[in-house]
Amino acid sequence: MGSLMEGNTLKDRYKIIEVQQEYADLTVYKAKDMEANNSLVYIREIDMESRGYKTFTPETLDNLISMLSRLSHRCLPKFVEYYRGMGSGYIIEEYITGQTLAEAIEAHAGTYDFNDTFTWMIDLCDLLQYLHSQEPQIILRGLTPQIVKITPLGDLKVVSLDKARFFKPTKDTSDTVFIWNPGYTSPEQYGTQKSDVRADIYGFGAVFYYAFTKQNMGAMHFNFPPVSQFNQKFTPEQDAIFAKCLDKNVHTRYQSIFAVKSDLMALNPIKKVEKKPEIVNHPKKVIEKKPFNVAIIEAFKKMWSNFYDWLMKI
Repeated sequence: MGSLMEGNTLKDRYKIIEVQQEYADLTVYKAKDMEANNSLVYIREIDMESRGYKTFTPETLDNLISMLSRLSHRCLPKFVEYYRGMGSGYIIEEYITGQTLAEAIEAHAGTYDFNDTFTWMIDLCDLLQYLHSQEPQIILRGLTPQIVKITPLGDLKVVSLDKARFFKPTKDTSDTVFIWNPGYTSPEQYGTQKSDVRADIYGFGAVFYYAFTKQNMGAMHFNFPPVSQFNQKFTPEQDAIFAKCLDKNVHTRYQSIFAVKSDLMALNPIKKVEKKPEIVNHPKKVIEKKPFNVAIIEAFKKMWSNFYDWLMKI
């Protein structure tokens, strides 16, 4: 249980509005930042002295703070600061309003369609590509609909990097902490194989497979029928993308999130149609042709008129 309650103040700056979630060694608060016009923030209190199942070790906490303080992406909440108190650490981040994707899926009548979620899929691809391009790479690992939020404006945000880690290619052991998210945890994370960017690709596929089907992901046991079996609006091309994301064989799965995004963009439902410049056909000027003898007489009259004017000026 956390050390703070509604009405308490942390650092004489953050006033607790409510306790939102409590775990063995982690408590999540909603608070207001009194030094920033009472803007809303998340506070995650990490109990470093807990004797129960530990989500964090000193090493994983240091890594998390290192990640949060260096990252800046439109799909992530802004990191405010880290504060170390007596026996606990406090991570303060921008508060993201809206529903989790899990809540949005449950509230949605029927299942989402490919076109409904296209922008969210591209946003999540962009975020994963950003994380995977860091040096060292950051592997999200714990991607589920519960850590994805949809804001009132329809923007996608990933609100927790708690399970993320820096990828160490030379490390010859499996993940330090096993991530238990049945249906969303990639098969290789259950064995001795270390997870890499392809584990996030599996998580990406699983999150949207659930949005498209509303099936019990854990009950699938890594055997996912085509989405079209549950969602008749799905096309074979769309089915193929998610089959490849969820491939049990890490070597035949997509090898990069960029490749996933490329295949998604090929099916973009909002393709821009280039407007060709409008061609205006102006009418040609018609020159009236006069008979030859008439033209001679008119030319003589004009010449005589000019000669007369000259004489009058002498």
